[in-house]
Amino acid sequence: MTLSQYKNKIMELQKSGDFRGAQEVLRDAISEYPANPFFIKAEIYILYRLGRFEEARQNAEMRLEQFKQDTFFLRTYLNILSSIKNTKKDIENLVDKILTWGLRDESFLVFLTGLAGRILAPEKAHDVLIRSLSLAPESQTLKKMLNEDDGGGIESKFKLYKKKFEGKGTGNAINEIEMIMGLPEYAGDYELNLYLAGLYKDSGNLDKAIEIYKRLLTIRENVFTRKMLGYAYYKKGDQMNALAYLKDIFLKYPFDHYLYTTIFKIFEVSKDKEGLENLFRKALVSHPDGKHLYGLIKKAEKWQKK
Repeated sequence: MTLSQYKNKIMELQKSGDFRGAQEVLRDAISEYPANPFFIKAEIYILYRLGRFEEARQNAEMRLEQFKQDTFFLRTYLNILSSIKNTKKDIENLVDKILTWGLRDESFLVFLTGLAGRILAPEKAHDVLIRSLSLAPESQTLKKMLNEDDGGGIESKFKLYKKKFEGKGTGNAINEIEMIMGLPEYAGDYELNLYLAGLYKDSGNLDKAIEIYKRLLTIRENVFTRKMLGYAYYKKGDQMNALAYLKDIFLKYPFDHYLYTTIFKIFEVSKDKEGLENLFRKALVSHPDGKHLYGLIKKAEKWQKK
């Protein structure tokens, strides 16, 4: 058979669910075309579908560098690891690597985020969601997932509070929650504090929102809360504190559209082109594919010092 005939036959057998038949054809194909990428990936996928997970894993590990930009291969590799016991740390490490490779395929990032939500710790899953959204900032699916997530591990309780106080009006909801917060069992309630901070921010009371976000960081330190605190400072007009909380997050997630836009605006206020360029070039060291940052550096050249 020709190369294309082998490919078509293997795909036909896979589609019909005959993975053993596909494996037989694949053996002949590999003997004739041992270096063909399609057949290499097909062998790993077929081993996975046949339940030979350890063998599939070993093959995938050897081919990771070769196919690290191939979303089909990465999806297969992650599914293989998910099928093997005690691989949570391996999955977390692989996901972290993948998110540094600049892949912007929306369907793959949605898959990656969903897998993280099922397998990894809540805060880590939230971190994966934020990083995926920074790579595909226009993704409506990821935006919806973020709206439903609310910070990592807090979805169910946060939604419960939101449902409970919805329709009561911001002022009434704030008063009621403040009374509840006086009870010892609610004083350290992360989700209730987070919801209250959001209410204060929406009402325009940024000082109170900032106070609560700071308190939240003593309860549970995470990227989401630090970012909310930074944005609250920015909204208040306190550029120095906003930058203090946002710059380290930006260095980690330089593809987050709203984040890098906010950082740019902070430096624009003071026309600090040098400060912006230093920060952006630092981000580019670890994220050299961040071409949008070069554009913003160039845009800052037009600033005139006051």
